[in-house]
Amino acid sequence: MNLFLHGSNYLWPSFPNALRRWLCFWLVIALGAALPTLKAKELPPLEVLSVLSPAYTRYQEVEKETARLLKAEDFAGLDALAQELRESKESLLMGTWLLSGFYQSAVVVSRDDPVQTEQAVKFYERWAAEKPESITAQVCLADAYTDYAWAARGSGWASTVTDEGQRLMDERLEKAWEVLKKARQLEQKCPQWVVEAQTVALGQGWSYDTYFKIVDEAIRLEPTYGKYYSNACYWLLPRWYGEEGDFEKWIAEQADAHPEKDKHYARLVWQADSLGMPEEMVFAEGRLDWDRTKRGFALWMQELPESLPLRFELLRLALLADDRATAREQLEVTGGKYWPPNWNRRPEKFESARQFAYADGANPLLLTVKSRPASNPITPQVVQAVNIFAHIVGGLIAGALCLVLALQRKRGLLGSLLLGVCVVLAVLYGTIAAAVPAFVFVLYLWSKETADLPEKPPHSWGITLLWVLLVLGLYLGTQIVATVLAMVPGMTAGGLGANTVMALTKKLFISGEAFIIIINAQWLSLLLLLAVCGRQSWKGLRERLGLHPTALGRAFLYILAAAAVITASGFLAERLDDGRTQASLELIATGVQSPLIFFLAVVVLAPVFEELLMRGYAFQGWLPKFGFYGTAFLSSAIFAISHIQYGWAGLLHIFILGSVLGWVRWKANSVYPCIALHVMNNLAYFLTVFFDQP
Repeated sequence: MNLFLHGSNYLWPSFPNALRRWLCFWLVIALGAALPTLKAKELPPLEVLSVLSPAYTRYQEVEKETARLLKAEDFAGLDALAQELRESKESLLMGTWLLSGFYQSAVVVSRDDPVQTEQAVKFYERWAAEKPESITAQVCLADAYTDYAWAARGSGWASTVTDEGQRLMDERLEKAWEVLKKARQLEQKCPQWVVEAQTVALGQGWSYDTYFKIVDEAIRLEPTYGKYYSNACYWLLPRWYGEEGDFEKWIAEQADAHPEKDKHYARLVWQADSLGMPEEMVFAEGRLDWDRTKRGFALWMQELPESLPLRFELLRLALLADDRATAREQLEVTGGKYWPPNWNRRPEKFESARQFAYADGANPLLLTVKSRPASNPITPQVVQAVNIFAHIVGGLIAGALCLVLALQRKRGLLGSLLLGVCVVLAVLYGTIAAAVPAFVFVLYLWSKETADLPEKPPHSWGITLLWVLLVLGLYLGTQIVATVLAMVPGMTAGGLGANTVMALTKKLFISGEAFIIIINAQWLSLLLLLAVCGRQSWKGLRERLGLHPTALGRAFLYILAAAAVITASGFLAERLDDGRTQASLELIATGVQSPLIFFLAVVVLAPVFEELLMRGYAFQGWLPKFGFYGTAFLSSAIFAISHIQYGWAGLLHIFILGSVLGWVRWKANSVYPCIALHVMNNLAYFLTVFFDQP
């Protein structure tokens, strides 16, 4: 500045120094402010493109031809065009087949106009009926049903979905899946079949294994169909059935298994970006790999140096990666060429991108992403801390119950040691890990029965009732608390509405996490039941729980008679219009997608725990006071209330089930046949849903 002032003496010697200093100061400020503008003026003028590439032009022609054939209801022409595109496998550079454009134009179902929507669905039903052997017609019908389903749901968060909307969505998705299952048997095949199955899976909440069994097989048979990949990335988003980093990891695995590793990685990143959700395209550690993406595009450009689609996409990704140098490199080649669809037909965003690359302007894509509120304010660290706390509590409960059992049998030192072991295992491996030492400990106590322990009579009916309620309280309370803790992250993102809770609960069942929670509650409650029976010999404990020996032949006859009644009751309950029961059963059935955990919780542990409590401990305590009829009624009523998640028809069936189990317990004088019958009942349900899954 001093040098500038010194030179100004020769320019305006008559000006006072103070005035010259003031003029020079503001002149520098003005030049600094004008510099970006001057640089921007040097940029090439905007050149709006009407044609991007021959492939894209062909894509547009396919869409127009499909719309024409659809309007003319030319089913033969539509079938012929679809078959031509299937055989030619024509595609855009990023991997989107022109066949995808055909289906996008062939299925037009409004999500806003109910009248038009119903008319459209009827049209596709008629097409499929007239052309039952046409895979194109069947896939279009399934596509129409899925659009119809999402029209019922709406596009908002789960908390905004009405009960009726959810019911209609489930019903229509099931129709779509039925159409797809039949179409799968056709001789003619179509890769779009898998895309529609992916859409159904998104709404129905298939398990990871079931979903990717279909996707992996489709990729193996036809690895170039781009929609497989973009749909899979969407399914793996945290808002659906994945966690942060899942779709990025899946992309890397797919690329590593491909001959063109880095190039395929770049292609899959492009497919993920086609979803149009920039907030999910994060280039960072544990997310997308920007260096690998650039290497892939560089290899691609060596083959196609003049490709505008390649450079336009790399420019967009460079903006998302906040890489100014790479963005400028692409603009140096493409100049002012502007393709409206790339920028949502907003030329000002393109201009902002050029300002970012050349004139230190704001990044237009990251500015949009950063301005959005965080979808989930609960950080992974908070979730981890909550999980550790929950495991510590679970380990403490398990250890404390083992300590009580040990003290009852004069082995307090061993019980104290086990308390610490349970807590450590629960923290390291989860609460369920503490079940192993607890189970071994109970077997050890059983084998080391102390001779001087008394055989106490059953508790009074009032004490028995109190303990039954406390054990059930631990059983149900543990499930509720653990489930709420597991849903907290999703609830902060989706709100606290009933549909959000239902969607998150469904996710827990599909993943098997809900059944892990149930198993934890079952064995903890079983430990409490053993402790409740008190300080007595194991012979007395078996007496207290109704574990009496019984004649096998007679027990078998009782089981057969009871099974007939239970079957008739279940048959009647299925035909009663009870939406709540049906919804609960459908929710539980989704857990069969984690079959081992589902089987253990529902078929094995549930019958053992519930029968030992209700037809064992409770029955033995109430029978002297109330006799068979009063005991059967009270135990069946409490048994039904503990399944309050069902509607009235379901509760009635469970009450009948409990009464029949009580009759078997009374006639056989043992809880063993009750456990066997309960296992048979639950096994029948398990097998039904297992063989009905996708």
